[in-house]
Amino acid sequence: GGGGGVLRDALGAEFLVLHGGLRAQGYRDNETWLLGPLGPAIGARRWRWARIGGSASPQLAEPIPVARFHHRLTVLGGARSTAHGSSLVISGGHDYMLRPLLSVWVLSLRAVELCARTS
Repeated sequence: GGGGGVLRDALGAEFLVLHGGLRAQGYRDNETWLLGPLGPAIGARRWRWARIGGSASPQLAEPIPVARFHHRLTVLGGARSTAHGSSLVISGGHDYMLRPLLSVWVLSLRAVELCARTS
């Protein structure tokens, strides 16, 4: 599967962030998604998915990691800081040939406007 963590935007709303993983028919992806803003389950109807990266996305100007699964994702800054101070650290996993990936990637969320992407 993919990796995930929680981060907070500048207004204090929390979002679940997920990266990569294994899809149907063995397809691996390198997309990054946000779900939120999170809150009590009674408000779950307002939660929205927003894609913020991946090989088909022009939103990230920096290089992106190769598609992978069985990897680790860590949110630096996380729920205690804003997304503008958060980064994602993606490490390890396996590629489409099941070869181990030993790379470590740090992706900045500084340019991502979370609220605008989920409305």
